[in-house]
Amino acid sequence: MGMAFKLAYGRLGVMKDDKGNEVGRLISFGAKLDLGFLMPKGKDDEDEKEDTYWTRMQQFWKYYKEGERGEYADWLYCNYDKFPIPFGVEKKGDDPYKDDDDKEKAASVMVEDILYGCGKGFIGVHFKAEIAIPNYISGMPKLKGELEVNTIGNWMVDFEGEMELASMTMEVALRLKSYNNIPIPDKIYFAITDFEPGFNVDGHAILWITGGGGGIDNLYDTIFLTDAVPPLKLMLTVSFDLLKVLSARCDLSIGPRGFALSAKDIKIKKTSVVALKKAAVELRWYPDMYIMGSLSMDLIGLIKGGGYIVLEGKAYKDWFFEAFVRAAVKVPDSIPIIGGVTVTQVDLGLNAQKIWGQLKALGINVGISYFWDDGLRIGTGDLFKPTYPELLGFDNVPVYYDEETGATLYIRAGTNLSVAAVAEITDDFDNSFVLMGSPYVKSSGDKRTHRVNLGSRTDTDAVIVISYSAASMEDARDIAKEIVIKDNSGTKYVLKLYEEGMDPNEANANVSFDGTKGTLSITMTDDDCYMKDWNIETPNVSDVILYNVEAVPEITGVRGSANDPTIDISWEGTELGELDNVKFYLVTDKDNAEDGGYPIDVLDTSADIVKGNASFPIPADIPEGYYYIRAVYAKDDVVNGTVNSDNAVFIRNDNMPDPVSGFQVREAGDLKVDITIDNPTADAYVVNFYQYDNESQSWIPSDVSGYIVEKSSLVNNSFTVGGSYNYSELTQNASAFNVQSAPVKKGLSAGTAYRVGITAINYIDGDRDGEVDTSVSSQESFYSNNGTVADINSAASVILSEPNPPVVTITANKTHVKVPRTIGGETDSIDTYASSEITFTVTADKNMTGTWTLDGDEGYSGPVTGTLVSLPFTNLTEGDHTLTVKGTGPNGDGFRYDYAFTVDTLAPTLILSSPTNGSFFEENGELTVTGITDADTRFTVLCDGLTACTNKTVRELGGSIGNDGVFSFKVLLPNAHNASSHEIIITASDAVGNSTQTTAEVVHGGLSNIQSLEIYADGVKWSNKNIVTNSVATRSYQLSLAATTKSGVSFFLTDDKLVSWTCNTVEGTAAIDDDGTLTVGPDSIGFVTGALRVADTGSVTASITFGAERYSPSYSVVTSATIGGTVTGDGTYNPGDTVTLTAIPNYGYYFTGWTFEGVSVNNTSASTVTFTMPDNNVVATATFAPISTSTSSGSSGSGASNSVHANAGSRMSMKVPVKSGTSYFVAYYLVDGKKVYVPMSISKDGELKFMAPVSGQYYVEERNISFKDTEGHWAEDYIKAATAQGLFYGVGNDNFDPYGSMTRSMFVTVLWRLAGCPSGGESKFADAVPNAYYNEALAWAANNGIVAGYGNGLFGVEDNVTREQMCVFLVRFLRYLGLDVSGMAEGQNFADSNNISSWAKDAVDICSNLGIIVGKNGNLFDPAANSTRAECCIVFIKAIEKILENIK
Repeated sequence: MGMAFKLAYGRLGVMKDDKGNEVGRLISFGAKLDLGFLMPKGKDDEDEKEDTYWTRMQQFWKYYKEGERGEYADWLYCNYDKFPIPFGVEKKGDDPYKDDDDKEKAASVMVEDILYGCGKGFIGVHFKAEIAIPNYISGMPKLKGELEVNTIGNWMVDFEGEMELASMTMEVALRLKSYNNIPIPDKIYFAITDFEPGFNVDGHAILWITGGGGGIDNLYDTIFLTDAVPPLKLMLTVSFDLLKVLSARCDLSIGPRGFALSAKDIKIKKTSVVALKKAAVELRWYPDMYIMGSLSMDLIGLIKGGGYIVLEGKAYKDWFFEAFVRAAVKVPDSIPIIGGVTVTQVDLGLNAQKIWGQLKALGINVGISYFWDDGLRIGTGDLFKPTYPELLGFDNVPVYYDEETGATLYIRAGTNLSVAAVAEITDDFDNSFVLMGSPYVKSSGDKRTHRVNLGSRTDTDAVIVISYSAASMEDARDIAKEIVIKDNSGTKYVLKLYEEGMDPNEANANVSFDGTKGTLSITMTDDDCYMKDWNIETPNVSDVILYNVEAVPEITGVRGSANDPTIDISWEGTELGELDNVKFYLVTDKDNAEDGGYPIDVLDTSADIVKGNASFPIPADIPEGYYYIRAVYAKDDVVNGTVNSDNAVFIRNDNMPDPVSGFQVREAGDLKVDITIDNPTADAYVVNFYQYDNESQSWIPSDVSGYIVEKSSLVNNSFTVGGSYNYSELTQNASAFNVQSAPVKKGLSAGTAYRVGITAINYIDGDRDGEVDTSVSSQESFYSNNGTVADINSAASVILSEPNPPVVTITANKTHVKVPRTIGGETDSIDTYASSEITFTVTADKNMTGTWTLDGDEGYSGPVTGTLVSLPFTNLTEGDHTLTVKGTGPNGDGFRYDYAFTVDTLAPTLILSSPTNGSFFEENGELTVTGITDADTRFTVLCDGLTACTNKTVRELGGSIGNDGVFSFKVLLPNAHNASSHEIIITASDAVGNSTQTTAEVVHGGLSNIQSLEIYADGVKWSNKNIVTNSVATRSYQLSLAATTKSGVSFFLTDDKLVSWTCNTVEGTAAIDDDGTLTVGPDSIGFVTGALRVADTGSVTASITFGAERYSPSYSVVTSATIGGTVTGDGTYNPGDTVTLTAIPNYGYYFTGWTFEGVSVNNTSASTVTFTMPDNNVVATATFAPISTSTSSGSSGSGASNSVHANAGSRMSMKVPVKSGTSYFVAYYLVDGKKVYVPMSISKDGELKFMAPVSGQYYVEERNISFKDTEGHWAEDYIKAATAQGLFYGVGNDNFDPYGSMTRSMFVTVLWRLAGCPSGGESKFADAVPNAYYNEALAWAANNGIVAGYGNGLFGVEDNVTREQMCVFLVRFLRYLGLDVSGMAEGQNFADSNNISSWAKDAVDICSNLGIIVGKNGNLFDPAANSTRAECCIVFIKAIEKILENIK
């Protein structure tokens, strides 16, 4: 087996120093090693074509220029995996539905650079290694990862990856950077998710970490580029289990001696049942293992209370564990005997299987147990209900079912109850057999009469349970009230039924209900209740059972005394030998169940417990003071109780440090404080910041708590503490690399009142082995204005000021350009300079003290002081740079200002394949430009010095550019037909202004398609092919030979080598030179011939006469035209004749105007003019200009399609989807990223036509805007089209108001929008309100002759527009656009034509003939009627259709 690197590219180069001196030569190459053969392959893999990277890189050299990589090549060089598959390379068997595992099989090494040379041999290497291995075998881990190493220059190692196992997923990221060749961690991250059973942090199976992770990024910058700010950003998350029963996620704080976590809504594992409302756990592993937690419980409303969890390890060998809850317990109604009873102050035990304790109710002690071990059944959805739960005694009764998970919570009630007797069915109570002194129960055949005897009195109590059918709890209670119990003497046993809210021990009976059965439970605890018959009458059929209630072991009293170094404790109680264990504590508040206090020891043998006394060592870490003794006793499933001593004992501890007598707090800036301790003598100090909690109305620890300061770290008895940081939590199952929550600010905040407490700590080495065994703390001292106080409520508050660092700005003496750059899917702009010598000026609004660094490199740094600093830089290298200024302000508040910029002095890549010298451009004047360039290159194209385009990207020009840089676009040469060849200058520039230039001579494409030749004189063609000469003076004419192609395109032939001239004079003098300059003497006649040589022995010719007009018997109208059109109407006329001339543009041209000699014409902009023939000759010249017309295909769906570039004034056409109904496609362009819709557009039959208002890139979009009040309206389609184009808007609340009136100012505003909202100047109408919405439109319309007002200085802005006024405005607008509509003013036979105003009649006729407006019923026009908004929508859409059809 062998392997080989595949060479991808190779380069030879020269390395120079900053002064341009050569320091050595080098060779560089890149390669790829494919390790895929090591991966198991399936059948499909064999047909898979090799990764196309090799094909992608074969032509990599073309992206280099003069040995320098272009910007695109740089991107490709670093992102080879993103390079697209080139054309012609087809990947076989590419199945998008292939198994994902196939996509994860990869193993390769991509070597991006290996450098040799400069007299050093091997210089460095930059490579990436990728691997992805699926788990082919069950249990095998699935691996994915990428390693990147770069040892060229400042070296870097980067690794990110994950490993997926059956029981967990591990994720890791590590990045190292070099600083003075020393490895510095820059990114550290590690996370584990889905980890079961997890990691037990305490060694006692209490606290399990089942997932989570954390890390820091940009640590390199934090170490070397940061002073005080920016605040540290952490990413943390932890999932944990308590006892493998309770599960939650939490906030975590960690330090060198341990960590603390807090959580809310802690659930029973794998269910949605919330067991603990909140909990706080502190884990300390130095100097000894210690877990202390407080909790608040609310278990589905059954158990509510608080407690603690304690785990302590002494010398890591002896363990003390206790979980304790004091709560109120609500027993479910369905539980026999005590169902529905609420008992407060119940002491409960907690372990990995259950919660248990005893209830004192109805005069008896009843054991209860809630559990989720085997009892946590995952069923199919129904609660298990035993048929006769009262006969099962100790069995489990379900009390809660979670539908989401199918989990059930059970309760076992009466764990200390046993069945004493069940009913014997007999009607002869007196003669049935009974053992002397034994308890019995007898019931009649109808089960309505019963007799019960409790038997002989023992140390147990008795409970009589009577069960019967009931429909509800109310029914059950009503039946119970009818039950009568009497002894043989007829004396009733008075029942005291438990009612909600009463003391449970004041009752001797209780009613429960399980849904079908009611149960009356009666307790008998007096001695005289025994050895007698109790006769019971029940109104319904009933079952009776007699239970014994076993005595519950308990400790009734505890006391003790301290005899240093031990404490002597004694206790008494009942059934002590039945207890499983007794735990002893020293607590400061005996009434606070959440005070776990200081554990002393545990007794777990009957022999030790029944003694009633014992001596225990006093904990070495207990502070000196008064303590109560607490005993917590337990018997599994039966009892968990507590008892406290009545009196406190004094505990002495000589190792305890004195409380801090005084300390000072001063602000240090950045939300930190300097603390100075008076006469520090303790080994260490713990600092806590407290803030007030309104909910609990108490001072609680803030985020800055538990800060430990060793005495050895104090500087002049002082230290600094506080600050703030940003905390981001990762989502539960998200990848560590891409999903974070929004950062939350932690730490101290400005304006908040804090109280500061300090606790002194002494370390204890009990066995004198040199290692700290434990520690002891003093009482906490709180800061006050006069020393310290022991009560936080008497302390002084510290309020920190909002940080006010210097506001820093950086300016430069060179102009920059903001260049957009997309990184990681986000686009930003970076300041880019086209110079390597820049002087930056750093200014601040207040004094600053700090440093500046450039790119973090040693030697590129210096101090900053004051408010103004100048930083001159020379020989800045190409590429990105970061100038960092950091330090502090006058108050110690830190600042940091990073200014990122780029130096770019290199021109963009430009390799042209077309045009080259001799290239042809198309007959229509379009030049195709192709080649290779960078993606953001901007082009300027000049044709003989005239601009074809300026500073446009390929896409802005409507062209295409691939990821490989290959581009193509077309430009219309502005003077394409003025010559048969042109000098083209193509300039490629970047956003900064760096440019490169290429020149080419291009030839008119019509040369190969010539049909005829014509001669032009001074740029115009004479219609009668005769040049009118001057009869009294010599005159010169510049003749040009123009060719007309078979396609009808005309252009001038300007190649002197191909064109020749001859002049023949009939009378007078005339001559022509080689350049075509014709000189004609006065009163001369002759002709000129122009010849185009098409072969060595042949030419094509054209001729024109001069002076022949003298032979005309009358006066002549001679017409001429520039290239692009023709003129009709020339000829001979008599004086007084009417002459009509019409200018007709060729395809691709439009008429621009007339010039006349010998006559005056009023309107020279109209394409058709009429005048009276004078008594002299007339020369009329028509001028034409080319228009830009482009076509682009749209997408097949609605929304934005591909785009097309258009010049201002161009008529455009884009293909759009053909739809069965009406479509509402509209063109738009972007201004500052916002869409501007083109009003002059029509979408019809799969084609979108529009007039471009500005030069730029245009897109197409379907806008289907609906209104509630136009659904089904006869003009609905026109209203939708008008609103899609932005001509009209709704009136609010999704309404259009189609029948609403249209004022004159509204109508003019819509016209103005249709014109593209041009600048209008100032409105001079007296009734125009300043700053009104119509002002710009009204000024534009007045200044362009579209409106004139009423003639009295008023326009009538609020008057409704009439139908005839509307026609006048529209016709004037059509003429403003250059449309000749004069020939359309033919009379219309409206029945009310006489009612049309004379000044409006022609306009009405024109609009009617164009189909823009139609009459009403009865062939009426109704000229004075108002126009509605709906009618105006129709008029405008029809007008747009006609404009786009006719405009040239």
